[in-house]
Amino acid sequence: MSETAETHNKNSFLAVVMAVYFLTPFMGSALVTSIADIGIELSMNVNSTGSIISVYVLSTASLLLPVSRIADAAGYLRTLFFGACLFFCTTALCGLAVNGQMLITMRVIEGFAASMIFCSGMTLISVHFPPQERGRALGMITLMVYSGLSLGPIIGGYLNSTYGWRSIFWFGVLLTSGVLIFFISRRLPFEKPKKVSFDIYGMLLYVAATGLFFSGFSIQSAYGALTAALSILFYIMFFFYEKNHPDPLFDVTLITKNRLFVMSNISSLLNYMAASAVLFLVSLQLRISFGYESKHIGLVLLAQSLAMTISAPLSGRYSDRHPDSRIASAGMAVIAVMLFLMSMTAGIDNPLMLAAIQFCIGIGFGMFAPSNNKTIMNSVEKRHYSTAASVLSSMRLYGQTLSIGLSVMVISLIAGKVMVEHLSPEKLTHSLHYVYLLYCAISVAGVFTSLFRGRAA
Repeated sequence: MSETAETHNKNSFLAVVMAVYFLTPFMGSALVTSIADIGIELSMNVNSTGSIISVYVLSTASLLLPVSRIADAAGYLRTLFFGACLFFCTTALCGLAVNGQMLITMRVIEGFAASMIFCSGMTLISVHFPPQERGRALGMITLMVYSGLSLGPIIGGYLNSTYGWRSIFWFGVLLTSGVLIFFISRRLPFEKPKKVSFDIYGMLLYVAATGLFFSGFSIQSAYGALTAALSILFYIMFFFYEKNHPDPLFDVTLITKNRLFVMSNISSLLNYMAASAVLFLVSLQLRISFGYESKHIGLVLLAQSLAMTISAPLSGRYSDRHPDSRIASAGMAVIAVMLFLMSMTAGIDNPLMLAAIQFCIGIGFGMFAPSNNKTIMNSVEKRHYSTAASVLSSMRLYGQTLSIGLSVMVISLIAGKVMVEHLSPEKLTHSLHYVYLLYCAISVAGVFTSLFRGRAA
């Protein structure tokens, strides 16, 4: 293949992966503002409406590692393409849902499609971009993931209020169809299928452990805590089973003998734990404490996405030129400082100041993620790319879940378990002070895990 054709293919791969990496987190977060309307129209109870969000995350997280083995066998581009096709079909069926059971079932399958996309997309980039160019590509992908997560509630809220909740799914269908048309027009070559073994018992243990973990955090009770604790037992069983398996689903030497991989993934987990709930908390604060309308809240939240648009690609390019730089640690430090500032100013009604802080947090995100993601993918051999991509995506989902869970727990302890409309502005402000301090401490821990993770061989 000529150098020009190879560059064309690389850029086509990058464009396709960027598009689908926006879609999947977008559809995970866009429904947040429309849950109540869905529940009313489809006559669903509170637990069922919550499942619309949680089953998507649960399905994606539980299947990431098992699906990575399927991608190894079928080929990463083929897995990505069929994942996008399945995502298109299930998103359309969600928009046509006639009852809650149908919607939840389609969301489970949609999560499976998302796992196919996440485990194969970053692997494709790692395969087709050499280490010295990988940072730029991963920076662009990181930008799309964060954009999908942060723009989802804003775009979803507008679509829901203007055209109804089904329009969110039709918007997703429109975007996915555009991706598929572009995908087909590029005529990118599928890899040849490979023969691999399937560790069935390892897959079942992993799915059970992950399912228990996410189910536990979605249940706000002692039963939920017990379920989450039980997941630890299953993870331990999974670890020792994989350790003694001749061809494991997950090579445990990535944990026992690869400090760089472990510490970088812990840093990613801490990063998402510290900052994933910030947009949710800022939205709650502006609405409950200060009485702002949704359109004004959306403008404040957009600041973070704008900053990531600027910083993520630049950070990726910088990490390519300076592979041993500490830009990821510096990004975490920026987030820690901003979270401390938010804890000290939780009761101040100043949306411009909040927007400026969100902009700085976005800069921190953009500095951290591309460099850290590149470090993770560069720390493993080519045969482990799909596993590394799955673990990295899992860290994001775990971090988001823990972030929201910790926020709800602290607010419930201080403000009480009351309906949102009955939440006291004073108690909410008091709660946010401690929540942001907690997340600041988590960010500081992330700075240290990033600084002392070691260097690539």
